[in-house]
Amino acid sequence: MAIGSKDGRAQPQQLLQDLSKYKRLLERPSVRSQLAFELKRLFSLLGTHTTALRDEFEGGESAESMREHVARYEEMMRRSDAYFFDVDSFISIIDYYFIKNDPEKALQVVGFAREQHPFSIVFLLKKAQLHTYLKEYEAAFETLDEASVLDPSEAEIFLTRGTAYSQQDMYEEAIEDFNKAIVLDPKYAYPYNNRGYTYQRSEEHTSELQSHLNLV
Repeated sequence: MAIGSKDGRAQPQQLLQDLSKYKRLLERPSVRSQLAFELKRLFSLLGTHTTALRDEFEGGESAESMREHVARYEEMMRRSDAYFFDVDSFISIIDYYFIKNDPEKALQVVGFAREQHPFSIVFLLKKAQLHTYLKEYEAAFETLDEASVLDPSEAEIFLTRGTAYSQQDMYEEAIEDFNKAIVLDPKYAYPYNNRGYTYQRSEEHTSELQSHLNLV
């Protein structure tokens, strides 16, 4: 079942607890690649609370550092200049624009990041995740194929591809990829969460189809 839900419905109190947990995790670069996308989902589920919670999320030292990176990046763009950013700085900028509901600008940052760090798989994963969010699945799959050339044993490749399949109601393919991610990294929580949610959606889809057939 999806985090922060009960019987498929958003539970504000649980979502608030999830948000607090994810805010603490932001300091861990090893999970940051998926973190912004989970936060985005929580914001979406909370609906009218989104603005207030986004403001709360943007408080604190990590958010202040994120804004500093963004300000420097936007200065670079205004001046049509070329500044160097390390990998973590680029990740912060990408996540900032995504949380601000500007995935297209986040993709633009990915382009600059890949120019400066061509052998860093994290930016291919970011690109694939952004294409998946935008429902540009063909572009997402092409990017994941490119990432697999750099590191075919990266669990997040299969997590992201499984998510793209799940969003297209291709449940068997999604579960197969989530299982591969779990084998590659058994301690990584997101594939378990997404697999459980996909199983739930698959069962609901089967139930709806059976109900429809019974009416025919």
